[in-house]
Amino acid sequence: MQIDFKHEDPETLRMSIVSRLRGPSRFNDQLCGQASSMLSGLLGALCFLRDHEGIDLSGRTVMASCSLEKLGDFVQRSDLPAGAVDKINDYLLWLPGYIKEDAEASEINPAAYEHHHYLVQELAEIFSAPGDGGSDSNARI
Repeated sequence: MQIDFKHEDPETLRMSIVSRLRGPSRFNDQLCGQASSMLSGLLGALCFLRDHEGIDLSGRTVMASCSLEKLGDFVQRSDLPAGAVDKINDYLLWLPGYIKEDAEASEINPAAYEHHHYLVQELAEIFSAPGDGGSDSNARI
């Protein structure tokens, strides 16, 4: 299925990506749910920035925005839709050992990094597959 990162809404993008996470034995339901929640907030923020600030949204943009530090930056922004920010914040607070105050001081618990890294690695596999949107705005997902 073709996904047009330049025009699709956040929910369509999220569903397309999450459907790839639900492949045979790739993810348990809880982790898939958390990845879906994080993507919902992240894609909401990125689509807002695409539509209002003209960023070039692609699979590569999504991956570049997935670090804990970048997610924390999104939570601090007041110009993004509150629903997107809330979903990102909920995801961060779900991570084992993640404490918002520590993250703001650049002291994120290694357990949070480890857990988040696993989720991001799964996303990286999706976006690194040929035709799956690493740098293309029209990504095949």
